[in-house]
Amino acid sequence: MDILNYLSKLATGYHSKSIRILGVAVKYKFYGKPIPFDPIRMLRELQFKSREPAIHEIKLYEPLRDIAGNKLLIGGILSPVVVAELKLGKRGIKVLRAVTTQNKLNYSRYEFYVDGKIMAVFQRAYDYGKSFDKLLTEIFSYSDSSAYQGTGMLKGVHSSGQYLLGEVFGHTQLWLVYDAEALEAVQQQIVLVVSNNPRDQKHFQ
Repeated sequence: MDILNYLSKLATGYHSKSIRILGVAVKYKFYGKPIPFDPIRMLRELQFKSREPAIHEIKLYEPLRDIAGNKLLIGGILSPVVVAELKLGKRGIKVLRAVTTQNKLNYSRYEFYVDGKIMAVFQRAYDYGKSFDKLLTEIFSYSDSSAYQGTGMLKGVHSSGQYLLGEVFGHTQLWLVYDAEALEAVQQQIVLVVSNNPRDQKHFQ
């Protein structure tokens, strides 16, 4: 994200609201229309999908930091339109949501930070799956895809532990996990939160 634009928006145009999700206070800062999202649910879904038996796993030749900025992440550095902040256990979570349009196609991007360090990025192309084949082509250029059988859900894993997850779920979606260890720790906290708060209640404060 463009940190200068981010700080400028904090000073001039953000509105704040809070929502409790599974008993966890999530503070949002909106620039423009207040459209909240559920970062806890997003990370829970990532946990389930990354362990899906039907997923096809391939080996990545390069770490994510070397390949994500080429053609996987669309739009380069983006300025956030929504910022969400919460705490899970002792870890501070910040999620920056940005939007962009490239070649008449709309994208949203969510950057997940833990204690100030990037943990994961989620990107959605609102295309009804039309660009998924193009995404696969880009991923295959950095991986061994000889055994890929076209399952529709692909997991690329690097020897460092970093991984990506591409799929069509209504639209073309991509997860990039830069810190799998931090993600695992956060997801364990989410499991505790869910077990202690089985009713998912959300309301603005």
